[in-house]
Amino acid sequence: MSAGLKFSAGGADGKGVSSIEMEIPVPALCDPSRGTLAAALSTARRRASEQLGYDNQISEFLYKYWQLSSAAMPVIERALRVFAEIAPAARLQTAFRAAADCPNARVRSKAVLILGQRIDSIALIRRFLADADARVRANTVEILWGRKPDEVLPIFMSALTDLHHRVAANALYGLHAIDAAKCIARVGAFASHMHPRFRGAAAWVVGKVGDKRNVGLLKPLLVDPNADVRRSASKAVGMLRAAAA
Repeated sequence: MSAGLKFSAGGADGKGVSSIEMEIPVPALCDPSRGTLAAALSTARRRASEQLGYDNQISEFLYKYWQLSSAAMPVIERALRVFAEIAPAARLQTAFRAAADCPNARVRSKAVLILGQRIDSIALIRRFLADADARVRANTVEILWGRKPDEVLPIFMSALTDLHHRVAANALYGLHAIDAAKCIARVGAFASHMHPRFRGAAAWVVGKVGDKRNVGLLKPLLVDPNADVRRSASKAVGMLRAAAA
């Protein structure tokens, strides 16, 4: 891809106005320091409409870049968002599979969160649920929120037993849209968990659900021996107030 300038001259009648267009190379398009996300997406959409397979250039850049030890996450995230915007379903699935094999857990985490929202195959998404990194598992559960209950309910129920509080909390919140009563019952179990991070997660779920009828679940957490749990509970109270306003 040329990074040179393209010149377009005005009409022969002299009424046209000369313009200079910079053809932006992929690395620059994916660099947040070179422009806003909105501008990058707009440029990518235009280029994709003009050039068949332009999304392949983005994916090739991604595959090479995320293997570098010096790779910057903001660039990877921008590239993932640009790719997700213009890639057809088949190429999204190919990139999603490739991301599952990336040795960098932060890349896998971002890929599942950004690309996963465009993936319809639950079977393909499930590959990330067994990831060794909790961030990846948590993001995988998050992108399943709001999907068909019969497809995701077994996943949420299984993820509730995850040893990491964020994964379990995301599963608990996802469960709320399917069975609110079952979710709230589980919140009570989280609120009495021996590990403070799970108690804090219980407060987060109550705040995220936003139903003031659940405020009673926060009372013991507001006086919890752990300061982080108390902060989470106080924040949840604020979220309930905001939701009721």
